[in-house]
Amino acid sequence: MYKKFELKVAKWEESNLNGFNKETPITRVSTCFETPEDTDGKFTVEYIMVSTEYDISDKHNSKTDYLGFMEFCGTLDGKKGTFVIEDHGVYENSVPKSDFKIKEHTGTGELKGITGTGKYYADNETFIMELEYFIKTV
Repeated sequence: MYKKFELKVAKWEESNLNGFNKETPITRVSTCFETPEDTDGKFTVEYIMVSTEYDISDKHNSKTDYLGFMEFCGTLDGKKGTFVIEDHGVYENSVPKSDFKIKEHTGTGELKGITGTGKYYADNETFIMELEYFIKTV
């Protein structure tokens, strides 16, 4: 199945992990994305980011690679449960772009057996997520 939806940032907390290294900062980000009403859920996310081309005067002009795990909790196409996504992306030219996969064996409830891949990106102030998934009957 295919699902495309907009994500809204509900929380964004960032902390520096490598002290005063201003050339290649490593940061940890805890965030939460809310999904539209028809999905009725949220993604709770933990990212580790490293800026490889850091602009100290404006961090939004930096190139940053990130890895993260996103836990979805909610209803997807009428099925309620949770699953975890492994996320790999890059933030460049003020735009995040990410490819991800649903971690096997992480689905719960009616989403047990879910597998899939997808991507997300920003379009101005909106995050767009595209998800291709399949739920195996268990």
